[in-house]
This record gives sequence, structure tokens and C-alpha cells, in this order.
Amino acid sequence: MRSLYNDNNHRRQKSAPHVKIHGYALSPQANKPSSHDVVIGKWRPSTSDTLTSWVPGYGLITNIFNRGLECGHGFDNRVVDRIGFYKRYCELLGVSYGNNLDCYNQKLFTSS
Repeated sequence: MRSLYNDNNHRRQKSAPHVKIHGYALSPQANKPSSHDVVIGKWRPSTSDTLTSWVPGYGLITNIFNRGLECGHGFDNRVVDRIGFYKRYCELLGVSYGNNLDCYNQKLFTSS
């Protein structure tokens, strides 16, 4: 199976949706860590990150990708649904879903 990341033809097609999301997941954005770094444990929260409730887990990934639509304002049914889907896929794959699944109390990432 070939890797799209190493395939020059696919890398030239910058507008392809799978390439864009792949790049977004692998690259830090402004003051956000990359979701890939969070998943593989490369990103470690600083003391100030911990004070904003930015801790490794699915909740932080939601905060990174959602740009504040579901995070930082307490309980949200959309987050409950998202966590339910995530847990279901983890169960199907036979992997742990870990801790810190919600982003209810996380501070939002700023655009600066």
C-alpha cells in the first residue's frame, strides 16, 4: 500500500480534501498543537496549558478542530454525541479511548 504523503502526484494536488485534512492534522495551527502530536503523545501541556484545561485527550482534539463551536461553554449535547461515536469506533477497533474526552471547560484557542 503506498503512502499518499510520499506520493509526489498527490502532494501537487493541494486542493484535494484528503491532502488538506492530512496537512491540517499534522501541522500546528497558530497557537494550537497539531492533533497528530496530541494523539502520539509528542505534545505535552505546559503549566499554562494545564490551567486552560488543555490536556491530552479526545477533548483537546475536538477543541483543535472545532474552533470553539462545541468547547469552552459547559455541557453540550453535540460533544456527548461526538464522544459516543468516538467510543464506539474505539470499541470496534479494540483500542482504549483514554481520558479527557470532553472539552466542556477548556479555554478556546485564540487566533493570535
